[in-house]
Amino acid sequence: MTDDVKDRFGQRDYQLRKQLYDQAGSVKWGLFYTYKRNYVAAEWVGRFGWALDIFIVFIGSILLYITTREGTPDFALFRPFSALSPTDLALIILIGSLLSSFYGPKLRSRDYYNAGQELQELTDEVDYFICQRLTDPDVSIQDLQEEFNTLQDRRHRLNQSTPQLGGHWYRLMKWKDKYKKLVPWESVKDSSQPSFKEFVQDKTK
Repeated sequence: MTDDVKDRFGQRDYQLRKQLYDQAGSVKWGLFYTYKRNYVAAEWVGRFGWALDIFIVFIGSILLYITTREGTPDFALFRPFSALSPTDLALIILIGSLLSSFYGPKLRSRDYYNAGQELQELTDEVDYFICQRLTDPDVSIQDLQEEFNTLQDRRHRLNQSTPQLGGHWYRLMKWKDKYKKLVPWESVKDSSQPSFKEFVQDKTK
């Protein structure tokens, strides 16, 4: 069976395609985890932005309440903050507003999401290169090398233009993957890939 695969491409082309297959597979899974990490960051930073806005509105409501009424607040949620002075509450609102303005969680979340979309699009193109182009004997090895180099150039440009995320987002992403394995309706991709020989055999069945 191995000889059939090699005969399909020729000995030299088979080895070169195999090298490209291994390289492209490494690129694909690197991009896959990178765009997933961007989506996780977009989700949690966006949640933080909304929570911060709600908190500021909540503190503002308390400030308005205690400056317009006397005595202990009637609302149970307001009572723990009744000991704070209007100055304290105004300071909390100021800090929250500054954090929202300078960190910009909503805008940052959108940047992470857009970066994830760009990286996912490139991942799909690399997957198409692996599944369709590498297994097509009519495509020359020179064309394949040029296409792969173009994909690599796009990857480097995206890495330079998209936000750089810390390792804590990778750990959070891995935690979400572990959670998905416990949920039957959530699917998790496997980062392992078959050998080039097995991949071609499966495509030609």
